[in-house]
Amino acid sequence: MLPFSGEILVDEAYEINRDPVAYRMWVNYAEAEPLYPSFLTARDLVTFVSKAKQSPVGQVDVLAKTLGVEAFWTKPTGQFSSGMLKKLSLLLALLGTPRLILLDEPLTTLDVATAENLFGYIRQLCEEQGVSFLLTSHQDVSLTGLPITSVWEVSAGVITKSDL
Repeated sequence: MLPFSGEILVDEAYEINRDPVAYRMWVNYAEAEPLYPSFLTARDLVTFVSKAKQSPVGQVDVLAKTLGVEAFWTKPTGQFSSGMLKKLSLLLALLGTPRLILLDEPLTTLDVATAENLFGYIRQLCEEQGVSFLLTSHQDVSLTGLPITSVWEVSAGVITKSDL
């Protein structure tokens, strides 16, 4: 998202600078605190992103129901609570057929029922489609029941990895 030097390669085929469109089809991202134009509705944003990400038929309806977004589908995002913004951000990150989905603080402002639905959907994507997830969180995600393969901890400017 920010200019950098170096290379980011996905599936040993798509490099972000050489293949930016293909790369963006394979990698999705949900922000911790998303900001959207206040006049756009959830439906406006989802329609645009689902078209750009070439979402499979029916995916939008499944995700809107799974995450509870249909309850505020036609409201402008300027009227959203932080929980509503989080649900919309997660829906947008799950659109298309990505191979890697980055979720920044996915549990923040999310209600328990929606979190359980999200975890079930993530498990399904991992098992059935081989999608990988990278979750950043200040909360203990080990309690989610998600298939965690490694943990990277950042503390005092040092990154440590532990395989599970």
